[in-house]
Amino acid sequence: MDANVADAGLATPVSLATGRTVAALAVDATNLYWTDWAGNVMSVPKDGGMARTLASGRSFPSGIAVDGTSVYWVDNSAMVAGGGPVMSVPIGGGALTTLATGQNQPTAIAIDGTSVYWSTVDALVKVHKSGGTATTLASGQTVSAIAVDTANLYWTSTLSGTVARMPVNGGAITTLASGQQHPGSVAVDGARVYWAGTGGSVLSVPVDGGSVVTLATGQFAGVIATDETNVYWTGTFVATVPKGGGPVSTLASTPGRGLAIVVDDTSVYWAADLGTMMGGPVMRLTPK
Repeated sequence: MDANVADAGLATPVSLATGRTVAALAVDATNLYWTDWAGNVMSVPKDGGMARTLASGRSFPSGIAVDGTSVYWVDNSAMVAGGGPVMSVPIGGGALTTLATGQNQPTAIAIDGTSVYWSTVDALVKVHKSGGTATTLASGQTVSAIAVDTANLYWTSTLSGTVARMPVNGGAITTLASGQQHPGSVAVDGARVYWAGTGGSVLSVPVDGGSVVTLATGQFAGVIATDETNVYWTGTFVATVPKGGGPVSTLASTPGRGLAIVVDDTSVYWAADLGTMMGGPVMRLTPK
């Protein structure tokens, strides 16, 4: 851990589910949702209870997002004939809806009020939440993770070492940061873009470009999340730092390797990999 880390007094997290090799997490007012490498899309009440299978038998379901009515994800296996689909299901379960097909190993996903956005091996694509004709926003892109706000789509590329943006309806690509060490997980608020690098750093840059700020180093931060005031990540520990910079606080230790993290107004949720065929736990820490 970084020498500037302040130990917040390791709290005891609550296990919401076990035996899961989670690909991605999402949260709403009531439930926590995830995709796992066993081919499932799942939910569990945030306060604890029985996990529910929303979809099963999928081919490596990956990134996940949720709004007030539906859960969205992509099936990213190269084994899907003709390419992977982009899917949705009601948050309470029900019939699956195919929003797009024939996507070349789609991975990351994000949503706004009207559209679903995702990345393939070489493009950024969008479609209306109700389905229809998918629109390629940019091609020739090697994308690691994406995030969206009301105006722009943002992404990182570990291959090119860049953080970039473009308008949600397509247009010019703006490079916000270059020369980064394998930037991965990304988040955005109204002012700044935040990302994690494999060099163990958590960084940010203004949404309109400018100087890159290093918020933390030596963190093994694989995935990040943000709320109004802080950036959170999980690796060996669950930790946080103020968006404006300051001491890093360790919130909890995590068994194995952190796979995914999300936050809401009261809690932080994450999934860990124990390095076994049985997967790992899905955890909640309250207060965050």
